Amino acid sequence: MIKKIELCYATINHVKFLFELFNDRLTRKNALKSEKISFVDHKNWFTNRLKNLPKIFIFKKDKKLFGQVRFEKIKDNYEIDYSVSKTFRGKGLSKLMLLKAILKGPTGRYVGKVKKNNKISKKVFESLNFKLEKRKKKYFIYIFLKEKNFKIKKKIFVRRIYLKKLEEKN
Repeated sequence: MIKKIELCYATINHVKFLFELFNDRLTRKNALKSEKISFVDHKNWFTNRLKNLPKIFIFKKDKKLFGQVRFEKIKDNYEIDYSVSKTFRGKGLSKLMLLKAILKGPTGRYVGKVKKNNKISKKVFESLNFKLEKRKKKYFIYIFLKEKNFKIKKKIFVRRIYLKKLEEKN
């Protein structure tokens, strides 16, 4: 069964939630830039980032904020940054968040950079049909091309995966 989660665009009201999420110990450990962020620096970055496209997606479950997905436009790519709150980890929400964000996000080439020791993120990207493009010294690069007709095809694909449990014989 599909887990019911809500998606909205980030607003200035989310500044504290994102600050706490970005400075979470495990989030910092798995981030490519692992140093802590000061609230002043975060607020300045966030205020400027709200003016840019694509927008930051905030996710809620049962009216509780639990995660974020952000796409950074770098050259012809959309680099993915995502994180889930401590109390919501291990519930399969990362995959669903990324899928919803990509469906709502722009058409183009999505790139996920994953630290080599981050087995969970590797599994998430692979389960969404991202392809391993390169192995760097400290991280892997996964790519996914979202085409113009992706939304229609993926909705059908998602229904097959989430709504009908396949038996081994299928």
